[in-house]
Parts: sequence; structure tokens; C-alpha cells
Amino acid sequence: MSDVKDLSHDERVFLAGSIRNMILEDGTVEDTELDDLDSLFQRLHFTDYETCLEEYEAKIVDEDTFTAAAKRIRSPSAQTVILDTLYELLLRKNLPEDTHQGEFGKLNQLWKQEA
Repeated sequence: MSDVKDLSHDERVFLAGSIRNMILEDGTVEDTELDDLDSLFQRLHFTDYETCLEEYEAKIVDEDTFTAAAKRIRSPSAQTVILDTLYELLLRKNLPEDTHQGEFGKLNQLWKQEA
């Protein structure tokens, strides 16, 4: 997995919000998920996650702004970093069958259409 140094600021902002959305998607947040996030952020060198998340929350207020922000991510390598990170979170939640639904499924489908 790459790290976030390869992503633009806007791509990091989008990734931060996508991670948050993925964690909250099932309606529960477990302590192990939070511990897993810390190790994930260290591996990704995502030192500005909190700042990026705050910016995401100020900018992305509904499904339309989410979709518009996702469409602005045109770099295949950035899309791969984001999808790989979200997929890892799915695996940690033991939900690999959810690859066609939720946050991961929406982005994967959108970016396949854009390609």
C-alpha cells in the first residue's frame, strides 16, 4: 500500500472523509477499529488526518457534494490508494462481501465508469 505523500491535499481530504464514512457505515465503532486506525495512519504516514477530516466535514455535506468530490479525483494512482485503504478497512471489519455496496462500492463503481 502506498502512503498519502503521493496524494494531493484534496485527495487526502477525500480519503480522510471516506475512512470516517467507512468506519461509521455499520453504525458501530469498536475500540479495535480505533486501534486499527492508528496503525493504518502510521503505515500511510497520514499525519494530517484530523485536519483533513475537519476540512472534509466542512465541504462534503451530502451525497451530491461527495459524488462531485469523488469525480474530481482523476488520478488512477490516487483512486487506487483510496480504494486499497477502504478495502483494508472492509477486511478488518470482516466484510469483504460488501465490495459492491457502501462507500467502497460507490467509489469503485464511479471510478470504473469514469475510466
